[in-house]
Amino acid sequence: LGLEQHTTTVLLDDRHLRTEAIQVSQAGYHPGQPVKFAFLSTWMGPGGVVDYSQVKTFSVLEEGSGKIVLEGMPQCISVPGEPDYTTEENGPVNLTRTYVYVLDFSSVTTPGNYRIHVPGHGVSFPFPVSRNIWDQSARLQMMGFYHQRSGMPLGPPASNWLRPRNFHPDDRYIHDVDRSVYFDRDQYSEGQWQASNPFIRLQKSMLLDTNLPEAYGGWADAADYDRRVPHLRAVMAMLFLYEINSGYFEKWCLPLPEAESSNNIPDILDEALWCAELFRRTQLENGEVIEGVESVAHPKRGEASWLDSQPTSIKPGTPVVAYKWAGVAARMSIALLSYDTVMAEKYKTSALRAMAWADDNLDHPFYQDFQPGADDMMNAGVYLFQLTGDPVWHDLFVKGWENSGGLSGSLNRYNPYPVLSYALMPSEDADKDLQLKIQSKIMSFAEILLEGMNENSAFLLRPKGQRVNFSIVEQLGSEYLIGAHLLSGQKQFLEGLLKCSLFSMGANPLNLCYITGMGQRFIEPFYLDYEYTGLPIPAGIPAYGPVRLDNPLPPDNVWGWHERRAKGYANALKPSDIRDWPLVELYFRYVGYPAMNEYTIQQGMREQLTRWAYLSQYFQQ
Repeated sequence: LGLEQHTTTVLLDDRHLRTEAIQVSQAGYHPGQPVKFAFLSTWMGPGGVVDYSQVKTFSVLEEGSGKIVLEGMPQCISVPGEPDYTTEENGPVNLTRTYVYVLDFSSVTTPGNYRIHVPGHGVSFPFPVSRNIWDQSARLQMMGFYHQRSGMPLGPPASNWLRPRNFHPDDRYIHDVDRSVYFDRDQYSEGQWQASNPFIRLQKSMLLDTNLPEAYGGWADAADYDRRVPHLRAVMAMLFLYEINSGYFEKWCLPLPEAESSNNIPDILDEALWCAELFRRTQLENGEVIEGVESVAHPKRGEASWLDSQPTSIKPGTPVVAYKWAGVAARMSIALLSYDTVMAEKYKTSALRAMAWADDNLDHPFYQDFQPGADDMMNAGVYLFQLTGDPVWHDLFVKGWENSGGLSGSLNRYNPYPVLSYALMPSEDADKDLQLKIQSKIMSFAEILLEGMNENSAFLLRPKGQRVNFSIVEQLGSEYLIGAHLLSGQKQFLEGLLKCSLFSMGANPLNLCYITGMGQRFIEPFYLDYEYTGLPIPAGIPAYGPVRLDNPLPPDNVWGWHERRAKGYANALKPSDIRDWPLVELYFRYVGYPAMNEYTIQQGMREQLTRWAYLSQYFQQ
């Protein structure tokens, strides 16, 4: 073929050649957001770094026409060998080990589809500039919560992802336990008693001739199937969002089952109720609230959730659980008053019964290791005070605040809601001096978070002086930026929320979105119903992402990287030593490594939902 053709012309146009060197948010950018960043960087493993100092310009191209809508200059923000930041624990840290440049195109405000072009190198993935970006992203994360639901079949009209009903007492037993055995420390070794998974205690105490008909619902914890009281933090996040802007979120229509989408309750509260109802329904007559539902071991290999054969029971409650639940139930009662007074009263009664049980059992020998802490006191106190107006609950909040160290203490990034709620409540309802102190503490901590974020080249949210979080996609602390923004209106806190969202939305060296269903390239999730059955990947499932490296690495038996695990990966890696890798690239698509590939309801899912939904309501106003 072509024997008579002596010359061939090939047009190489790098405006049509995609390159991994340019990283953008694949979800896109809102026209009105004040920060629109992309990145230019390449780490070549054993091949070393790429210095783009000769690149003087970049362009934003209109997708399709190729029209240049903006030209700008790259700005170098990280140099190999120089630290992004320094910590007392690990010394200097450089996240990328290469040159990193910011490509700032914040002045592009016209909706449309675009690519970033760097002459001589290529173009980025396409991305939209659209008014729906944050709404779509928040809805995607809400779909992840729906796909974590336990105790019901999943599918249309809420989702095209089909999964049979699982863990329902009508299909299998959900047992009770013998509390005198479960809480008897003398029956267990110290390791068995302290273990985060109480498998041994459940094996010894499970009452196999019992079945609890109300013990269904909630969200599966992660890749596995247990339901736990920490998931109530995600319920708190949804209530927090609703309280910030009830007018917006009561009109926020989500894909839900027909009975929920057609009721009078806002959809964001319906999703929160799917978790909360498990704990309310199973509350004992004496007021005890269960800690969750768990099996005697991790799921067996190959068993999908609806085929799980492990004996399963509730985990009995403690005073700590009761305090946590009381705050959630009181807050839910307040939210439901406008929509369902009967349900609101049920939650109020449940909260008060839980507190009465807890206070009656604080000295019980079962619970000496399960005493409410400062955060638990603040959690129960502030919301019961808001619900009832009884000053005894305000006193409990104050006691918790003082026990936490007050102004000299640290703020909890896992449960920020009690202090935020007190800071944002009407001043006439609060102790004004205390409220001002708490507001000042929140503003100061938000500033520390911004300092830590702005000094690292990936804009990962972290307090200045500390390392990035254990698994970096989590980025705990968004709620304090939101609180500071609500209190002050200062745009730096809004910009912080935008910047710290970039990494998980695809603007990272792997050009990888760390949530399923987003962008051109997203993670393969650590999700057992997907892995074991051949079901398609469900939308809205995140990953922890790259796991930080301790220096030195511990020898063995920790959740993250340790010497034995590092040696196990060495033959598959170049460089072979993980300590020679940049942290932001140390992620491998599904290898069944929980610290990297898994996720939880109360960590990354909660954090991303809060951040993205707040931005959604802000930019839609």
